[in-house]
Amino acid sequence: MPPVRYFFASLLALALIVLIFPAACSDSSNVTIITSPGCSKCAAADRVLRAVLADNSNISIKEHLFSSEEGRRIIREHRVKDVPSLIIGESVIG
Repeated sequence: MPPVRYFFASLLALALIVLIFPAACSDSSNVTIITSPGCSKCAAADRVLRAVLADNSNISIKEHLFSSEEGRRIIREHRVKDVPSLIIGESVIG
């Protein structure tokens, strides 16, 4: 499966988990997305992620640019290899 399809399939899987198992999403649940300025895949992923999670106030979305200090720290910590990437708990998608 091409990387873009894998990424969007992962977003769909996240949406299904949130809809089918809302109890699995605690108050402290958050999703981090690592993006790059001018990246069309990043913009699309951010739009889809926000649309999927719009009705779930238990999950917060944090966006970090790969070039920011915090973005670089997260990339090192989670060994992110590409943008866009989603980090859900300790799992990296992307």
